[in-house]
Amino acid sequence: MPRLFNYISYRLRDEALVEDMVAAICERAVKNLDRYDPRKGGMDAWMFGIARHELMRYLRDTRRKPMEVSLDRLPDLAAAGADVEETAEHAHLVRSAMRMLGKLDSRDQELIALRYGAGLSSDEIGRLLNLTPGNVRVRLHRTLEQLQQHLAAMEGGIDG
Repeated sequence: MPRLFNYISYRLRDEALVEDMVAAICERAVKNLDRYDPRKGGMDAWMFGIARHELMRYLRDTRRKPMEVSLDRLPDLAAAGADVEETAEHAHLVRSAMRMLGKLDSRDQELIALRYGAGLSSDEIGRLLNLTPGNVRVRLHRTLEQLQQHLAAMEGGIDG
C-alpha cells in the first residue's frame, strides 16, 4: 500500500485526493479479483495496472495537469541546520524541480512516478507500459538528466 500511495502521490500531489484514489483502486481490485491471473504476473503488477488505469481515467476525465506541491508537503528544511538563506534557496530549487516535473510529458511523469514513487524496477515498469527494460532505463536517465541540467542552471542563477 505505501508504494501504491507514493505512486499516486507523485502524479496528483493532493493527499486527500490520493487517499480517495487509493481507496477506489482497492475497491476495484476486490471487485475484480476473479480476473487476476498469476500466470500473467504478480499481484503487485496487477494492482499497479489497475492504479495506472484509474489514474489515467481520472486525469483524462478532469483534464487536469498534476498540481504543484505546496511547501507544507516538503520536509522541514530548517531542521536540517541550514541558515535562512540556504533554506530559502533550497525551497526555491525544490519548487522549480516540481514545476519541471509537471512540464514533462505524460509518459515521462509516469516513469518517474512508477520508479521513484512506487519503487518499481525497470522490468516491472516495462511490463506495465509495454516498453523494454532498456528503454525504461534510457528514458529515465534522459529525464533525470534534463531535470539535473535545469536545477544546475537554477543554482547558477541562469534560470530564475
